[in-house]
Amino acid sequence: MSSRSAPSSGFLGVHIGFGDPCGFETGADWDCPSHIDAPASHATVSVDGRPIMENGRFLV
Repeated sequence: MSSRSAPSSGFLGVHIGFGDPCGFETGADWDCPSHIDAPASHATVSVDGRPIMENGRFLV
């Protein structure tokens, strides 16, 4: 988790980040020259086969 603001802050849905982990905030001991965020507003998410989000709406 990072306190760094992003255009999708406050965004309800799924947000996946690839790349630099902001080690100065997260404690990660590695870095990367870039970072890409991938927010999805109408995602469907299952954990261990149990749906927890469908089309962007929480089910639990």
